[in-house]
Amino acid sequence: MSSNPATKAHKLKIDLQYYDAKHQSLLAEGTYRTLGTAAKVKSFKTTSEIFLADFLNYFLIHRANNPSYATYKARRKYLKQASDWIDGVLNINDTINCLQGSEGLQEKVGEAVSLSVASVMFGLTAADWTTIPEQRGLTAHPTFDFERILVGITNKNEVIQIEAKGSFVKDNNVNQEAVVAQARKIEKKKIKIAKAGAYKHPAFARYGMIASIDPSNTAKCLLLDPPSDQVPGNPSDIKIASRLEYVASIVSLLAPKASLADALETRAALWRQGKASDEPETLRSKTGHAYTARNYVEDFFANGKVWMEDRDIVGQVYCNKSGRAFFLGLHGDVIRTAIQQDPKVIIQAHYEPSSKQLEILARPVHLDQDIKDAPRYMSMIFHTASSGVVLGFPSDSYSGLG
Repeated sequence: MSSNPATKAHKLKIDLQYYDAKHQSLLAEGTYRTLGTAAKVKSFKTTSEIFLADFLNYFLIHRANNPSYATYKARRKYLKQASDWIDGVLNINDTINCLQGSEGLQEKVGEAVSLSVASVMFGLTAADWTTIPEQRGLTAHPTFDFERILVGITNKNEVIQIEAKGSFVKDNNVNQEAVVAQARKIEKKKIKIAKAGAYKHPAFARYGMIASIDPSNTAKCLLLDPPSDQVPGNPSDIKIASRLEYVASIVSLLAPKASLADALETRAALWRQGKASDEPETLRSKTGHAYTARNYVEDFFANGKVWMEDRDIVGQVYCNKSGRAFFLGLHGDVIRTAIQQDPKVIIQAHYEPSSKQLEILARPVHLDQDIKDAPRYMSMIFHTASSGVVLGFPSDSYSGLG
């Protein structure tokens, strides 16, 4: 493997605005004041940027713990679709613009933009988000898209919920009816939750975010206010569980036969139930095998994959429908931290987003056929997300990615 000098981490311009003056006022009161919402919005607007790597992380690795993407086959299918979408219907250069044929992607793009912005505001990564089980029946509450555990903003361990929406419009500088309609949906849902009471998924604060994307202007993210509740239980336990589940989801995608994913899921369940120890514990498989962080990545997980030892990155190169290649992987320390099971280290794990051009030797896997090509050298720009996920694209593959 050879490398070129590090390139500056690619960023995307996002114009964060309050939906209107009423919501700006509401977001400056109560728990939102405690969270420092106004200051966080002001801080974000000093650069108005998100990391490309984090947007790709949210967009390509879509809701790994959502039942719709729970199986290996379903997640491989989504990964193939999402990489095709980036290839032809989204323009990702200095911002995010929709192209002809992008209809139907509004929610996925809106979700990725909203969570990228929220992550900058609250210092979170893709590994911290967990889906909320949908309640059904006549007495069911409306369900927000994601629940986010935020540890350390106050001494109460706040829980942040985001209702993420997206709209593709002709001109996002004009008050478009599609955006207004999304705002009405968010407000209606939050009002229903507030009236119903006894919500099973309360949060310290809830935010509504609408991404408004058009073909030429800077992408916008509009911030709305919802009601808020205190969260029961221990938020830090849920945060640890969410991060372990996230690592398990990536491990199972890269190595579907690896038993490590099941072991991490089992340990995550203990954290969610409040039954895990605050001290590091040995992680074991269902058969009692003890995993060791010292050599698991190098001697086991890296087998049959791209292993960049000097960069501590392991993963796989895939080919989408168009035949263009992309890389999905992890920093080795993400896996080692999960194996070591030290709660403090798991909670504090955060990677500085970066971009670097490297030449690797790989056998691309065709997502639609699950077969490998012959080995070949490839030059790619590798984008490290704050979660430790690494995504790579050939320099001539996608606008803004290489």
